[in-house]
Amino acid sequence: MSADHILVLEEGQAIGYGTHEQLMASCAVYREISSSQMGA
Repeated sequence: MSADHILVLEEGQAIGYGTHEQLMASCAVYREISSSQMGA
C-alpha cells in the first residue's frame, strides 16, 4: 500500500500501474487482490 508504484499483471499482461489509491479507483483486479489480502 505504501509502494511508490505498483504493477498489476494478469496472465503476463500489465493491466494496471500506479499508486495504491490510483489502482483502487481504476483496477478491478487490484481491488480484488487488495480485499483478499486485507481480510475484507
